[in-house]
Amino acid sequence: MKTPSPVLEALARRYERSQAGRTGAANRDLLVLLEDLLAEAGCNGLQVGGARFAPKHANFIENTGGASTAEIVALIAAGRELVRGRFGVELEPEVQLLGEVRFPW
Repeated sequence: MKTPSPVLEALARRYERSQAGRTGAANRDLLVLLEDLLAEAGCNGLQVGGARFAPKHANFIENTGGASTAEIVALIAAGRELVRGRFGVELEPEVQLLGEVRFPW
């Protein structure tokens, strides 16, 4: 079994203290947790082709010019893998897919 990361433990403690009973607070805390996980895994500024995680807030994907759907999906997969490798947490995208788009997992 993998030893929990001190960063992940701190994030979990912060999340446990949140007011998850209120929808707005729960949503905000989940976004902060996601951003922290992505940042701590090294995703800030990570780029695949024309798609990149924003340098300041890794929970945003930017099109730096001409990013294809495949590049965006590959970037999401790379970020998901980095978080899973660092913290053992499986992230699930909440983007809406249009057309014949599949995630590689």
